[in-house]
Amino acid sequence: MPKLCRTHCLASLPWFPPADGAPTGYVAEALAGIAERHGATRGQIALAWLLRRSLALCPTPGTGSPVHPAKDLGAAEIRLSAENMSRPEALAPA
Repeated sequence: MPKLCRTHCLASLPWFPPADGAPTGYVAEALAGIAERHGATRGQIALAWLLRRSLALCPTPGTGSPVHPAKDLGAAEIRLSAENMSRPEALAPA
């Protein structure tokens, strides 16, 4: 999807959290490991991953608490390595 969006100058708005908001299996393990190394939450890592994946992606996280937007904004400051970017591939938009 991001390649198609870039080609046609469109934005992709991923709004639904992976695995219905509760990543499981490999994705959860990958996110947890990366989050631990960065001192971040799994949600912040997922957002950072989406932000770095493509300029055509514009994540729209939801929130149930006033604390969440501040945490979400922190994702923009997280710098993921190429290895980190390749690990949670299951998060990639189809």
